[in-house]
Amino acid sequence: MRKYEMMTILSLDDKGSFDSKKYFNETFSSLEMKVIEEKDMGVRDLAYPIKKITRGHYFLFQLETENQKNIALLNKNLKLNKNILRTLLLVKDE
Repeated sequence: MRKYEMMTILSLDDKGSFDSKKYFNETFSSLEMKVIEEKDMGVRDLAYPIKKITRGHYFLFQLETENQKNIALLNKNLKLNKNILRTLLLVKDE
């Protein structure tokens, strides 16, 4: 199994109507990904505005999956969600 690390920044504007934990758990389980560690890094200022937004809620995930096609599907799902400002997904070296 390959291990991945994913950092995600969520918009604060729609936070009340968007349940991030539920969304990420459903997405990871549907793609047969195992969450090793989940870290809520809180609200921080962005280095530069994204879509005129200057603050975001940061999440860090340690993931594991066997099928690498799931990574492409994960990226596609995350790009379609309007509440997610940015995502960075990296392969972890062992």
